[in-house]
Amino acid sequence: MLNGETLLLRTKLAVPPLRAHTLARERLLACLPDAPGVRLVLVSAPAGFGKTTFLASWCHALIEQKAATVAWLALDERDNDPARFLAYLVAALTQAVSLPEGLDDVAPLPPQLFASGSELVLTQLINALSALDRDVVLVLDDYHLINAPPVHAAVAFLLDHLPDCMRVAIASRADPPLPLARLRAREQLVELRAAELRFTPDEIQAFVQALTNRPLAPEEVQAIGAYAEGWPVGIQLIALALQGASHGRTAEVGAAVPGPHLGKMPACLNGSQRHVFAYLADDVFEQQPPHLKAFLLQTAILDRMSGPLCDAVLGIEHAKSKIENGSAGGDCSQFSMLKSQSSDSYSRLVLEELERANLFVIPLDGERVWYRYHHLFRAFLCARLDRELPSAVAELHRRASTWCTQNQLIPDAVEHMLAAGEASRAAELIEASATAVIERGEYATLHRWLEQIPDAVLEARPALCLWAAWAALLAGEVERIDPLLGRAERAWQTAGDRHKLGEVAHLQAHLARLRGDGSQAMAVAQQALADLAEQELTLRAGSVLALGAGHLLAGDLNAASVTLAEAAWRCQAHNFLGSLVAIELLGDLAREQGQLQQAAQRYQEVVAAIGDRALWERWEAAIRLGELARERNELDQALEILQGALTAAEQAGAAVYLSAGYLSLARTLAARREVAAAELAFERGLHAARQLRSPTYERQIQAHRARLALARDDLAAAQRWQAEVADLADDLSYAREVEALTLARMLIAQGRRDPRSQALHTAHAILERLRERAEADGRMSSLIEILVLTALTDAASGHRDQAIRTLQQALRLAAPATYARIFLDEGAPMQALLAECSMAGADGRQLLSYVHGLLAAFPHAGCSQASQGAVNNLAVAIVEPLSERELGVLQLIAEGASNQVIATRLVISIGTVKSHINHILGKLGVQNRTEAVARAHELGLLPL
Repeated sequence: MLNGETLLLRTKLAVPPLRAHTLARERLLACLPDAPGVRLVLVSAPAGFGKTTFLASWCHALIEQKAATVAWLALDERDNDPARFLAYLVAALTQAVSLPEGLDDVAPLPPQLFASGSELVLTQLINALSALDRDVVLVLDDYHLINAPPVHAAVAFLLDHLPDCMRVAIASRADPPLPLARLRAREQLVELRAAELRFTPDEIQAFVQALTNRPLAPEEVQAIGAYAEGWPVGIQLIALALQGASHGRTAEVGAAVPGPHLGKMPACLNGSQRHVFAYLADDVFEQQPPHLKAFLLQTAILDRMSGPLCDAVLGIEHAKSKIENGSAGGDCSQFSMLKSQSSDSYSRLVLEELERANLFVIPLDGERVWYRYHHLFRAFLCARLDRELPSAVAELHRRASTWCTQNQLIPDAVEHMLAAGEASRAAELIEASATAVIERGEYATLHRWLEQIPDAVLEARPALCLWAAWAALLAGEVERIDPLLGRAERAWQTAGDRHKLGEVAHLQAHLARLRGDGSQAMAVAQQALADLAEQELTLRAGSVLALGAGHLLAGDLNAASVTLAEAAWRCQAHNFLGSLVAIELLGDLAREQGQLQQAAQRYQEVVAAIGDRALWERWEAAIRLGELARERNELDQALEILQGALTAAEQAGAAVYLSAGYLSLARTLAARREVAAAELAFERGLHAARQLRSPTYERQIQAHRARLALARDDLAAAQRWQAEVADLADDLSYAREVEALTLARMLIAQGRRDPRSQALHTAHAILERLRERAEADGRMSSLIEILVLTALTDAASGHRDQAIRTLQQALRLAAPATYARIFLDEGAPMQALLAECSMAGADGRQLLSYVHGLLAAFPHAGCSQASQGAVNNLAVAIVEPLSERELGVLQLIAEGASNQVIATRLVISIGTVKSHINHILGKLGVQNRTEAVARAHELGLLPL
C-alpha cells in the first residue's frame, strides 16, 4: 500500500460517526436476531434508503453495549481489483481484533501476501477469529460497486467458512451474486429491503421535527409520506425545503431560502425516485448562498474530501494571494472570508457546517477529517457541474491530481488525471507507479488504467509499452502483446539500450513458455540473461524460470531439474509470483518423472497459496490437478475441477490456459463416453490455441482428436489426420511426442486389420526410438505410455509372451503412482492383455491387486468373451487401488494408531484422516478398521 493511502485507510475502515438528527430506528434493530446461526445480514435497497446510516447505528449500538467487535469496510469501484479488496478486507479484520501469537505477520499486509491469494489469508484469519471469545461483525458497505467475480468468490468463501462468533453485514443497491438461496434455506440470512427501510408515519414525524424544530400535523405527515413514499432521502430533502420556508434566507453556511409550502408540492413528485431527488435537490441547492453553491459544485468531482484537498481543488492559495494583494476580482468573491481565516481552514469550516446543516455530507472518520457526499447528491452535483461549468471540470481534476501526487496518493492522482483527459501526464504517473501496483498484485487496476491511454501516447513511452504488454499478458489479451513489445523493442534498439532490450526478451520468454514453445523460451531467456543488468534481480530470476520451463518443454528433465531448482531459489528471494510458477513447474517435472502424488502436492500448494484470486497460476494449477484426477480415473472430480477452472479463466479472458484446459476437458469427456461434448471441447481448445498463436497446442489437440476418432472406428477422420503428419516419422522430438504416439496407435490399428502390412513393424520402430529417448531423459510418464503401446504392438504381432513381459514392466512403473487412464484408454485390447497378465500371475500381491483394480474399471460391454470370462473369474477385491497416502494411513491403522496419532504423524487434520479411512473402507469393501486390516493382509497390501 502506498504511504499516502494510509491517510485514507481509516476512512475505509472506520464505522461512520452518527450525524446530528440521526433517527433511532428501533423497529429495524429489532429485526436483527441474536441467533448465532445467522451468517449474513443483507440490507438491499435502492439509493437513498439509509442503508449505511442504519448499519452504522447498529454498529455503534453494538460497540456501546460491548456486544460485538465491529470491522467496517467502505467499498468503492477500485476495490474490484482483487488484490486491493483483499488488502483492505484483511486490514479491516485485523484492525478489529488482536491476532493470536503466530499470526502477527498477517496484520502488516506485505506486498507478497497480497499476491498470495484470498483463500490462504482468509483461512488464517478465520482460524484466528475462531479462537476469539467475543462476537465479530464485518460490514461491507456499498457492495453494489463490486462486479469482479474473484472478489465475489472471496466473500462467498468467507461466508462458507465463518466461525460461530462472526457474521457479515452487506449494504448494497442490488442483491450480490453470493449463495443467498443456500443461506436463506438454512436460516442463516436476515434480509432488510426497501419495504422495511421506508419511513413509517411516526418516523417521518420524528425526523422532520428534529430538522425543522416544529411538529407536523397529521395531514402533513400523510402528505410527506405520499410525496416521498417513505423514501428516507426524499423525506430529508422535503424537510430541508420546509426548513428553508420556515426560517428564510440567512448568510450562514447551509442556511435555506424560503421554499415551497408543503401543500404546494408539485404532482411530478410521483415520478421515479431519481426524478423526485433531482427536483428536490435542485430546490434545496438553490436555497444555498452563492459561495456555498460554488463549493458544492467544484468539490463534486471528489470521491472523498478533506479540508486540504478541497482547498487545492478550489484554488484557495491562489485566491488568498489575490485577496491579500488586492487584485482579487469577482472570481474570488466566494472566498471573501479568507482574510480572517488560515489558508487551510476554509474548506474544513464549510465541511463541518454542511454536516451540521444535514446537507448530504457524510463524515468518514471520528475526527471529521474525511467526508463524502451522499451518492445521489453527488450525482446531482456532478450533473449540474457538467451543465453549468463544463470547461472547469478538467482543471478541477488537474488540481485534485496535483494535490494527490504531492501527498503520495498516486492511484487517486492517476484517476483524476485520466478524468481530466491528460493522458500524457497520467501515463507519466502510471509509469512511475507500475512497479508498486504489480508488487501489490493489482493487475486489474494497471490494465484498466492503460486501456485509457491512447496508442500515440504509448508509442512515445517504450517503458509504458512494456508495462502495457505485461498488463495484456496478465489479462489474457494475447493479441495485444506482440505489437506493444515491438514498439518498445524498436525504441530501445534505436537508443542502443541493451538492458531494456533484456526486459523485452524476459517477457517474450514467458510468452513462449505459455505457448508451449520450449526452444523459443530457452533462446529468448538466455538472451534476456545476457542483456539484463546484474542488479535486476527480479527479472533475472524470472528469466531463469523461463529457461527452466524451456528445458522442461523440450523434454530435458535433467537440465530442467537443475534450472528450476535455481529458479525457485532466486524467485523465493526476489520474485514472489515467479516462485508460484516455479512450484507449478516443479510439479510438471514430477509428473513427467512419474511421481503423480508429488505433482499433485505441488499443484495444491499453488492453489492454496493463491486462493480465490484471479491469478493465472491458480487456473493452470487447477487444470493440471484436473488432468491428474482424469489419469487416476476420478472422472467426476476431474470434470468438476476442469469446468470450474475453465469458467473462471473464460470470465477473466485468460486465453493462455484455455487451450490446455479444453484439451484436458475433452479427454475427460471422451473417457466418460460423452463424445459430442468432447468434440465441442476440442473445438474450443483449437480456437484458444489459435488465439494464443500456439502451433504446439494446436498440434496436440488435433492428435488427441484423432485418437478419439480411432477409438470410435471413425477411420476416415483418423486417416485424414495421419495424412497431415506424413513427415512425422522424421521428427520424433519431445515437442511432437503426442503426435508420434498417436501415429503409433494408428499403425497398430492398421496392423490388426492387415497383419501382412508393415504397419506393426513401423510402429515398433517408432516406439523403440521414443523409448530410448524417454529412458535417457528419465521421463517415466512417457515411458509407461510407450511400453503400453509396445505391449499392444507385440500382442497384435502374435508375440503374446513378449507382450505380457512388456506390460508387466509398464505396470511396475505405473503402480506406485496408480496410473489408470494410460491403460484404460486403450480399450478392449488392453483389457484382454491385462486379463492374461493377471492369470499369468503378476509380480507380487500388490501389483496383482493393481491389475485387478484396472480390470474392474473397464466397461464390460464390448470386450471379448475370453477377456470377459477372465475378468469374471477374478476375485476382484477392490474397485481401485489405494493411493500412497491411503496406504500410509492403512499401515498406521494396522499399528493400532488412533485418528489423532495418525493426524499428528502425517501432519494432516483429523477430518482428513477420517476421509482417508472412509475411502479405504469403501475400496476394500469392509465395514470397520479391523476388517480393513484383515482384508489388506489377504491382498498383500500389508505384510503378514
